[in-house]
Amino acid sequence: MRYTVTWAPETETELLVLWLSAKPAERQHLTRCVNHIDRALLRNPEQKGAPLRGHPGFRFYVAPRVPPQPYVGVVYEVLGDDRVVRVHQLRTISSQA
Repeated sequence: MRYTVTWAPETETELLVLWLSAKPAERQHLTRCVNHIDRALLRNPEQKGAPLRGHPGFRFYVAPRVPPQPYVGVVYEVLGDDRVVRVHQLRTISSQA
């Protein structure tokens, strides 16, 4: 079943600010990760990522990482009756490798 992926306005703004302040290689990585996340959540989003502990109905999904760039993930919820995925939060996580 196909879903529509939407981003909360404040999350889109956060993404824009992050992208504008990034260097070219970081922008490329961020764009690749966000595109991956959007594509991944189109189908079976309730089976992707992991449930967010303490927040029923919310999940956390992380795009594949390309070192040395940080991990990029999102907190989202699946609105099954409407077949909509709503991205509520963007998270970047640095690796301590």
